[in-house]
Amino acid sequence: MTESIRGQSTVVGSVLLAAVVVVAISLFGVTVLNTVDTEEQQLTDVSVTATTESVTISHAGGEPIAAADLAAVVRFDGRSERYNAAAAGVGTPFKIGDQWVINASLPYDETDVGEYVSVTVIAVNTNEMLYTDAKEIT
Repeated sequence: MTESIRGQSTVVGSVLLAAVVVVAISLFGVTVLNTVDTEEQQLTDVSVTATTESVTISHAGGEPIAAADLAAVVRFDGRSERYNAAAAGVGTPFKIGDQWVINASLPYDETDVGEYVSVTVIAVNTNEMLYTDAKEIT
C-alpha cells in the first residue's frame, strides 16, 4: 500500500494571497483618503477695476460671501491700505452682480494714471486669496 502525504499548500497559498490583496487595497484606500482636502473653501470669483477715483470689486460668480468675511488690500508705490466690506457698508451677503466700490483713502491719486496698482481680495473666514493682480489705473 502506498501512502500519499499531501500538504495544504494550495489552500494556504490562496489565503495568503487574499490577505496580501486586502492589505494592499487597504493601504491604497488610506493613502487616497488622506489626500482629500476636507478644509472649507470659499468658492467665489471676483473681478477688479481701478480708476483714479476708485477700485471696484465685482462678484463675478460662485458662492455668496458675508460682507464681514470680505477684505481687500490695495498696494501702490510702497503704500498699502486694507479695507473691510462690512465697514464700507456693503450689503450682506455679497452675491453675483454685487459691486463694492472703494473710493476713500486710496494710496494713489489722479497723477498716477497709467501706473499699476496691486489689489488682493481676501476671504477672511477661510483666510484665502480670492483675487490678486496688478491693475492699470485708468
